[in-house]
Amino acid sequence: MVDSDPRQINEELSLKIGCPWSTAQDPLCHIGKLYWQGIWVPLGLTELEQRRTIHASLFL
Repeated sequence: MVDSDPRQINEELSLKIGCPWSTAQDPLCHIGKLYWQGIWVPLGLTELEQRRTIHASLFL
């Protein structure tokens, strides 16, 4: 559900699945999703993002 519409707020998500918002949020945190600035984003870096970070740090 979050992947199809990452901009839905936690309350909307909890209404769709019929549970309290805290119950909806906990599993998302466990699978690596974080609600940040109005959008659900991956908690960690992708492999490509990790490579870019390493590459950028080599030139500092």
